[in-house]
Amino acid sequence: MIALGDLEWRRKRYPEAAALYRQALARANEVSDRASTASARIQLALTYRDLKQLDDAAREAKDAREIAQATQARPLEVQAVYAQGEIARARGRDEDALDYYASGEEIARETGDPEMTWRLNFGRGQSLEGLKRDDEALAAYQSAVKTIELVRSGLREERFRAGYLEDKYQVYVALVQLLLKLKRPDEAFVFAEKLRARSYLDMLNRGQPPIRNEGQRQTETSLQNRIRKLQSQVEEETAKPKPDQKRQAFELFSQELAEAERDYENFLDDLRRAEPAYAAARALTVPSGKEVQQRLPANTALVEYVVGEQSLVVFVLTSDGLQAKSIPQRVADLQARVDTLRDLLLRKDTNEWKLPAASLYRTLIAPVEEAGWLRDVKQLYIIPHAQLHYVPFAALLKATNNHNQFLVDDYVLAYLPAAAALVYTNAPTGSGKSVSGHGAFKHAPAVHSKRIAKRLRLISSAAPVARWQPRDRKLVQTPGS
Repeated sequence: MIALGDLEWRRKRYPEAAALYRQALARANEVSDRASTASARIQLALTYRDLKQLDDAAREAKDAREIAQATQARPLEVQAVYAQGEIARARGRDEDALDYYASGEEIARETGDPEMTWRLNFGRGQSLEGLKRDDEALAAYQSAVKTIELVRSGLREERFRAGYLEDKYQVYVALVQLLLKLKRPDEAFVFAEKLRARSYLDMLNRGQPPIRNEGQRQTETSLQNRIRKLQSQVEEETAKPKPDQKRQAFELFSQELAEAERDYENFLDDLRRAEPAYAAARALTVPSGKEVQQRLPANTALVEYVVGEQSLVVFVLTSDGLQAKSIPQRVADLQARVDTLRDLLLRKDTNEWKLPAASLYRTLIAPVEEAGWLRDVKQLYIIPHAQLHYVPFAALLKATNNHNQFLVDDYVLAYLPAAAALVYTNAPTGSGKSVSGHGAFKHAPAVHSKRIAKRLRLISSAAPVARWQPRDRKLVQTPGS
């Protein structure tokens, strides 16, 4: 029942998640399963927080912590303390939240739980930023990212499976936004790339690894399986109530895990010399802005987006430098416009899609064009993020003097999963060659402007003019049109 609740919570269907957690709590009480009772209360507390029912959330977290303390279940206790910190932060009590996070970090160090460690660091960073203590917040976010990257293989999925990737993504977004606020765009770009590194690696994993030596491939698989097994054994042991834990077994598993991780790092070191591109991607190494700039041909720009809850960050790189800005934009409104555009593009004999297409152009492209960052640029690499993966950028419209012009009329477009694809794909350095001839385009085929523009104009019929209402996601026909 808790797993079903986790599924609904991940879908942001919080009332449904709360109902399932309450059922799980009732069943756990019936059979006197105190561990499951505490787990259900923790999940209820976090769900009530999302529902803004903060008094109910605080009560559930307090009860869960008392149960965990009574049963000496330290892993459950740290989760309950984390929930208390999150609820205090939701109430605007950042100083109280910091106290809870500090208590949780002490327990997390004792249990050796990196999952809770990064969550607590992230919460602490948010509270510190709320208190305008930006340098301390930056250090907390960086600690959270460092912990996340220690378990970057994604093998620790059992605990907090629901929401894991989303929470991790929010850490990077918060760090990128804070670095921009502190006028450190080069560092912000690096962390924007780190945000994408996991997806890029997953893309590589879907194909056969480009290791020419079959022995190396088998060695990597064997090391990964060994780490998976040992991490699972450590998790199982730490999840037990303290009286049931076997300290000797825990120490043995931890020692073997450390050795396995060292073996894997040594393997990557050897691989880096033999297959540098693959090893860099496998180690989630990300390029600096300067490394990316060296790969950009003349008249070419890379536009990379990072979507946050309340703002959109845009990076623009050319061979001349890196620029970045944060644009106020609620993610819910952005999602509504993307959905509306996609829905309308599926309809026949209508040009109503032009309104959200123009609106998205004003949000995604116009700010960087107006800043002069795309001057003399003819070719664009687009690196979308989150909802923007569903945007047909070629169809975005620029309205000037009663004339509509597609984005693809002005630029040859191509899509990349990450800027790292330019650096780690044996692509030639910037030499003025056209984008369509660039080696990285085995990952990002070019969108040929003339062909796409012609198709877009064919579906632009003389339909009635409409006025788009973004908040209601409605198109209202203009009287007399």
